[in-house]
Amino acid sequence: MPKSNILSINQEELQRERDKFQRMVERVSHDIRSPLSSLSMIVGMCTGIPEEDRVALRSAITRINDIANSLNTEYQNISHRKASAVTDQYDSLLVSTALLEILGEKRYQYKLLNVRFEHNFSQDSNFAFTSIEATVFKRIISHILNNSVDAVDRNTGVVTIRLSLENNMIKIVVQDNGRGMSEKVINHIMQTARPEGDALENTTGLIYVRHTLEENQGSLLVTSEVGRGTKITLSFPKISTPIWLADKIELNGDDLVVILDDEPSIHGAWNSRFRLHTKRVAIKHFESGREVINFINYLPLEKQKKIFLLADYELQNQDLNGLDVIEQLKSVRSVLVTSHFASRKLRADVQAAKAKILPKMLAPEVTITIDARVEPAEGKKEVNMIFADDDKEFVTNMIRGFFAGQYVETFFDPEHLLQDILKYKKNTKICLDNNFEKSGIKGIEIAQRLYEKGFTNLYMLSGNDIDSAEAPDYLRVILKNDLDGIKRMRDA
Repeated sequence: MPKSNILSINQEELQRERDKFQRMVERVSHDIRSPLSSLSMIVGMCTGIPEEDRVALRSAITRINDIANSLNTEYQNISHRKASAVTDQYDSLLVSTALLEILGEKRYQYKLLNVRFEHNFSQDSNFAFTSIEATVFKRIISHILNNSVDAVDRNTGVVTIRLSLENNMIKIVVQDNGRGMSEKVINHIMQTARPEGDALENTTGLIYVRHTLEENQGSLLVTSEVGRGTKITLSFPKISTPIWLADKIELNGDDLVVILDDEPSIHGAWNSRFRLHTKRVAIKHFESGREVINFINYLPLEKQKKIFLLADYELQNQDLNGLDVIEQLKSVRSVLVTSHFASRKLRADVQAAKAKILPKMLAPEVTITIDARVEPAEGKKEVNMIFADDDKEFVTNMIRGFFAGQYVETFFDPEHLLQDILKYKKNTKICLDNNFEKSGIKGIEIAQRLYEKGFTNLYMLSGNDIDSAEAPDYLRVILKNDLDGIKRMRDA
């Protein structure tokens, strides 16, 4: 075989291995981000945890997220590099996410130092946009952070970024506890003409930053005290929120929220978020895009209009993504939850589908409201069935096998069921596990408490025979291997 052919084959094999490695990195990055997103949402809801423990948890989450960011940046798939050409460079910049990305890079860059990076964003600034080129913005923030790290003690240094809104202006404050600057140096920064070239070094770099901000209708303010530290304030004009952005989730009292995500932990996180904001909204969970489409298409058109869909974009090992699901459900109000919100093409496709985008890292921050003027019939939720069982796999298989197309709510903790039960109509079918191992509560005890509240359509799925003397008359017991009995329960 000619030498050129051998080299060609070797190059092809090498490229295949590179592609395989890139796909693996992409999958690992996705798999890390999803549970991190759920942890971020859940930690924000856990007000009972001591503050120092919440800080430690957030720090660990941030650190792992930084590693995922670094992994993704270092080994980006070629297709993603090409896609970057269609990201929105000039029209608008979502400031909070850009800052979080830069902070992640800096934590990773300075991981061998003991410098601590902190951030504090006001609620109203999380979804604020300004008009500046993304690469320019990241460059000036990166330079300011580098200056701060150079100025602080490597063992006790703290660099803090604060983001806020004031009079329609976006304020970014970068503060450190470093050696500070003299008034003479500050005057030099604020009064000197733009330097030749664009090298970002020491005070020359801050002069460049000042002029760059002024060219983008922004401003720079430097205050400092020698030996105490420096505070640099950047101001940008806030622009109108782009129409593709979901900066809030607005629900009616009779809505059914459908959550599609292939990461199980995300579902628990969304449950925590919705439970905090409203105890009346109905939620149904799916990990499969196909199952969402089948479920919603099975519903009458009037009920489809009461669906609010939150769909993850990347659905691993499935033949469609979240946008594909949204495009097939034209009558449904939908939000695509994704980290790829900077893609112009994706924005355009989502707008064409009459949906909106929620940046995934802002899912813990999005405001959730409910219109109390619109309530479910008789003020109660209507569902086909409630399953209460701490075996998630069993419940998932049961719903897929026997209750596909029906509206089934699930509770994996019986106490949560008892807390929420008065939201439902008294004739709702409720199917209980016989033994909740994690909580140590018997299903018969839960059935009694439900019966005392007026619920009489009660069933129990048991792995073993139960003595008829033990089971009350109002509770119908079905063995888990009695498929005909399960069908009768479904059709009752």
